[in-house]
Amino acid sequence: MLFDREYISVKFSRSKLKQRNRELSVLLEMSNFLASRMDPGRLLNGALSKVLKYFDLEAGRIYLMDDGGRRVPAWDLRL
Repeated sequence: MLFDREYISVKFSRSKLKQRNRELSVLLEMSNFLASRMDPGRLLNGALSKVLKYFDLEAGRIYLMDDGGRRVPAWDLRL
């Protein structure tokens, strides 16, 4: 049995597609990492490390807040 098929051509930029794939890959990697079970310090350190690597930064800080909206000690990391 034969079927008639129609093909649609969509123009795209290879560089934009590669960048989009990289961004989605980073989001998936971060999502998988954050879903893992580990102590909060290790989790924050790993998440911050991934963000610094992706944005090519040398240092970063995560601010945490308690239920009352008060800032608790920050998490620092320098690569």
